[in-house]
Amino acid sequence: MSREPIGVIGVGYVGLVTAACFADLGHTVICRDIDPAKVEMLRGGGVPMHEPGLDDLIRRNRDRLRFTLDLDELFAEARLAFICVDTPPMPSGDADLSRVQSVIDAIPPSAEGAGLVMKSTVPVGTGENVRLRLDARGLQGVAYMSNPEFLREGSAVSDFMAPDRVVVGAVSDDDAERVARLYDGIDTEIVRTDVASAEMIKLAANAFLATKISFINEIANVCEAVGADVAEVARGMGLDRRIGASFLRPGIGYGGSCLVGDETVLVRRDGATRLVALEALHAELGGGDVIEPDGLEVLSWRDEGSGPEFLPVSHMTSRHSDSLVEVRTKMGRRVTVTADHPFVVVDGITGAVDTRLARDLTEADWIPIVQGSASADGDTEIVFDLRAAAVRAGVVDSEITGRLADADRETIGGQGPAERQAALTHRLRSISPVSECGLDRNDYSHAIPDAIWDRPIAEKRALLAGLWLGDGSWSFIRRGPSVVLEYGTVSRALADGMLRLLGECGIVARVKVGRTARSTCDTYWLIISGADQVETMLDLVPEADTPALRASIAAQAKRIAPTGYRRGLVNGAVVRVTSVLRVAESAKVYSLEIPDAHTFVTTGGLVVHNCFPKDVRALKQLAGNSGYHFQLLTAVIEVNELQKRRVISKLQHHLGSLRDRKIALLGIAFKPNTDDTREASSLVLASRLAAEGAEVRAYDPVASGAHLEAVGAIVVSSPAEALAGADAAVIVTEWNEFRAVLDPAMRDSMARPLLIDGRNLLDPAEAVAAGFEYDSVGRPRRTGAVAKG
Repeated sequence: MSREPIGVIGVGYVGLVTAACFADLGHTVICRDIDPAKVEMLRGGGVPMHEPGLDDLIRRNRDRLRFTLDLDELFAEARLAFICVDTPPMPSGDADLSRVQSVIDAIPPSAEGAGLVMKSTVPVGTGENVRLRLDARGLQGVAYMSNPEFLREGSAVSDFMAPDRVVVGAVSDDDAERVARLYDGIDTEIVRTDVASAEMIKLAANAFLATKISFINEIANVCEAVGADVAEVARGMGLDRRIGASFLRPGIGYGGSCLVGDETVLVRRDGATRLVALEALHAELGGGDVIEPDGLEVLSWRDEGSGPEFLPVSHMTSRHSDSLVEVRTKMGRRVTVTADHPFVVVDGITGAVDTRLARDLTEADWIPIVQGSASADGDTEIVFDLRAAAVRAGVVDSEITGRLADADRETIGGQGPAERQAALTHRLRSISPVSECGLDRNDYSHAIPDAIWDRPIAEKRALLAGLWLGDGSWSFIRRGPSVVLEYGTVSRALADGMLRLLGECGIVARVKVGRTARSTCDTYWLIISGADQVETMLDLVPEADTPALRASIAAQAKRIAPTGYRRGLVNGAVVRVTSVLRVAESAKVYSLEIPDAHTFVTTGGLVVHNCFPKDVRALKQLAGNSGYHFQLLTAVIEVNELQKRRVISKLQHHLGSLRDRKIALLGIAFKPNTDDTREASSLVLASRLAAEGAEVRAYDPVASGAHLEAVGAIVVSSPAEALAGADAAVIVTEWNEFRAVLDPAMRDSMARPLLIDGRNLLDPAEAVAAGFEYDSVGRPRRTGAVAKG
């Protein structure tokens, strides 16, 4: 029987499994991907992921599989193409459809008459939006169908070849039948429906499974409290046909994007405002992978706002990542984040606001930087009068007299113009002098004093003026008439604080990092340029120099608009992205959740989004976008995060302090039969154990331990090596080979034969009979051994 050739766009996990299985059904499959290295590997017979049976499937069907970088080549032969690209979460919780949109925009005219079949997980309404996008490109003859995937990592091949159902959403019966025929030879029910319902079936199924997992985990916690056995409870529940036994196994929990620890945030708590690095803030809040800080606010930003504002933080999260990039912008702003961290981006012409992942940023993107202060400041008008007086002193006597009299009659209202200027400068520089701040020159640890953040703008300008008097300077550009103000420091923290203070004064300063001829470390140069900005900050310049600067600026025939930043597009200013550079090393990364705005302000005043995990939150967000608050899924997410932390509590119950304890983690992948570690519980546990001072050794038969090594864990090559000398072992992933840990030789190799079964893999009676102290999830603790030492 002849089979229709098909195309697969995107050969990641879903795409490659789909292509290989369709080839095994007899179809010729043309696979297109934008990654040349991946395409070359697949052409050479390599497989870029671990999935049982996939290698054999590809090898068996080599003649039916072709790999290309060219969409025209795909549509030259295939008249049905499956879209299998990634749809990661955006900070708002919505799915990021940028890759889907890129595919639609790249569909060639030769695709007219063909059909697009969506396999990617997309929100309801995507089909309608894709249809509009195709029509706008004049591709009305390209049909669109939905065929969501239900593949489980570790059993994806069997899930495809023996599915519970195949869902096909289409506008016409003919289109639905065209997709359904591709599955001839597979004995299953075909669910034919409309496109929106097909999209919703996928999201609802994932959310319900997650709900069952979180429900049984909550029941397990209650069982532990009352002495019941959750395995027996689950068995009794599962025999009810209305409930079923699937996904009623308790465990550690089902398995975001962040910034590195030395990026900073301005936070407010208990009436005090501080500029603090994320790593230090995380430690102050007690550590942990998910923290719910009470009463913590962070400086945030909204496009529709009038300035920055402090908003409540609902969660702070931490994890490790080896996928880091440094985002660099004009004006020298830069920030190091995970490659999938979302940014607020602004169209440099229209001011339209969107979000984009760090790895996808281009030179066409502009990123907001905050301007203005969120502090309560009762004398804003006085500040502007004082600034005008400082800039124009001695120029127009009547104007000076009026402004100064209105601004501050008691202090300087009765003096002449020259005396008023001197008094004003003295006032600005004496409000918060450098000597009182404890800032000596050339100290790597200098930072802006925290007390200044809640003071009026006049005092902030006074601090800047005092600092500039010590290490600041000014110079002509090419002998004039343009002028710049410059400040140098070897302290990154001080430079960051001063950039933020300047931003509160409405100044977009440039930062340049470099070394002088004799220096052994970086110097951070802050540069104020542009006639308007320099005029605004002339109170940073010695009084004797201001006439020359005013005269030079006045001689400018034309004030050239800045090229590195723009104002007026959004609340604040924007700076253009210049590059995104991959960072080789791995690091612990952190994020804040700000429900009211989904943004926070980080180093140098740059605005970034906060982050969310994917599937269940995507449906919760979809409901919210439709005006419905999905309370059940909110609880599901919370239970899952709490469950991961209970293993640490169990270890502490048995061992007390975990400092200097040796803990073996058996399993790194998020589930057996896969090498995928995304959002795996092992990452959470290793990070938390490291924070407690424990020594962690981890083993997995397949998955890489690079993420765990980044937190100081030792990845070993066998379970025996992990258990040797351990004070406790935790079963994190239910690989079958871990049943062998009950071997007497492994027990005797441990310093203390304590076994925490995070997946209820083992039989408690067998573990106790083997001489272990045994603790699991939702079952009574069993003790069958005496601790050594």
